[in-house]
Amino acid sequence: MNPSKEDIKVWLKTTGRARQWLADQCGSVSKRTIDNWLSSPKEIPFATLTLIRRLMEDDREEEIERRKRRDLPQQQIFSVEVDLGTFRDYSRAALDLQLTLEEWVIHVCDAELGRSVRNKVITLPGKAGDDSGGC
Repeated sequence: MNPSKEDIKVWLKTTGRARQWLADQCGSVSKRTIDNWLSSPKEIPFATLTLIRRLMEDDREEEIERRKRRDLPQQQIFSVEVDLGTFRDYSRAALDLQLTLEEWVIHVCDAELGRSVRNKVITLPGKAGDDSGGC
């Protein structure tokens, strides 16, 4: 469904775009032509109205994407370098709890901070007598 002239006016205002910008987007149309279309009973040509509708839809889609990105938690990436023996110890500990290594690391770090670890008891592999554990 094509937008009404009022819809176009509101869209330009809410997006902070000038009528000159819209004229530029429409190709060989002047700002005065845009003014005439929006303020007179003269019909906007179908092809131009279709183009304006697409521009408005693109803006809506961009706003939806912007909101999605804003609402998503920002994930951080980090890496840990360990020797092969330690890696195997960590992997075994994760497998014992039926967790992936990534899940196990997150749970261990959460436990170290005193956060809930979803009813799982997590023990860090360590050397005999070494109870330092933690992240």
